[in-house]
Amino acid sequence: PPPPPPPPLFFFQAEDGIRYIVRSRGLGDVYKRQIFRGIRIFINNEFEELKKGLISSIQVLKDKGILAVISFHSAEDRIVKNFFRTEYRNFLDGINLKNLHKIKPSKEEKSINPRSRSAILRIGEVEYVS
Repeated sequence: PPPPPPPPLFFFQAEDGIRYIVRSRGLGDVYKRQIFRGIRIFINNEFEELKKGLISSIQVLKDKGILAVISFHSAEDRIVKNFFRTEYRNFLDGINLKNLHKIKPSKEEKSINPRSRSAILRIGEVEYVS
């Protein structure tokens, strides 16, 4: 297959601008990553897509079905946590979502895989209510 097209020129201009701001203010790479994450989330409409995915996943689960969701940063986890607590009721009638577990990576996992440090696995059970 042919190689993918290069990113639009705007991307490189934005990247250079963000690097300049971060460097000129003495900020570290953490801020640069946060800025790019924010731009990516906005452009891809990731939070709305996450909500749609959560709703769709519950709709296909049978009674006593298990829903497991991994979030990779705190903003995603807040959406998942609120959905598991009460928000699902705004979209689905006759269903109860019981929050079973919240699992964070162990110290050992974090030392082996530092990128896992903010990941959270939330597990819930769907119950159909008559």
